[in-house]
Amino acid sequence: KLGKLEVFAGGGVGKVPANFRGIVYYDGTQTSDMTKLFIQPSIGLGSDFVDFSGGVRISAVNVSRAMRLFAEPELTIKLGYKHVRLVASIGLAL
Repeated sequence: KLGKLEVFAGGGVGKVPANFRGIVYYDGTQTSDMTKLFIQPSIGLGSDFVDFSGGVRISAVNVSRAMRLFAEPELTIKLGYKHVRLVASIGLAL
């Protein structure tokens, strides 16, 4: 039980505040709608107590009808037993 293949998917919605102070044609604030969808395949190694994995999260972020794609490499460590685990993850949005 050493090698692992995981696939996560998710999404979210919200509002993003923006401050446009000092721009010649617009000087004020605005709140935009935002959605994010992602899929994150990863591979790793693990035991009964500790798991290490790494992968690339592919995200589609839509802010006010302008969509951008991101590749986000990430590393994850999970510590604990079957039903109680501490999970820490670090990544970079490119």
